Amino acid sequence: MKPSTILVVDDDEAVRRFTLKALRSQGFHTLEAFDGKSGLASFVRHKNEVDLILSDIVMPDCSGPMMMEEILRQEPCARAAFMSGTAGAEILPEQMTWVPILAKPFDLKRLTGFVNQCLEIDVHAQS
Repeated sequence: MKPSTILVVDDDEAVRRFTLKALRSQGFHTLEAFDGKSGLASFVRHKNEVDLILSDIVMPDCSGPMMMEEILRQEPCARAAFMSGTAGAEILPEQMTWVPILAKPFDLKRLTGFVNQCLEIDVHAQS
């Protein structure tokens, strides 16, 4: 079985680097993007490879929810998850309150448990 590929989108370089390194150490393949626009571009380029998009919520120019809305418009069955150091689901658009949120800061164990749980979600149930 091939390892899952996670697209990590976060404007905070330290968080992004930790997340990528942690996921790689657990055998995941990773792609990275530094904001919503680059995340969308990376997803479009690699959509047949991406098993989960893990994105920060609050980012300049193009927020995680804005990026995710466009991704889900193009690929309604994409697996989506957010990570955030700010408030939770109350800052998400109503149509995205089903998207799981990982609170920052997190450690390796919480991150990998969260990602594995997200990969098991039946994405057809949300659409």
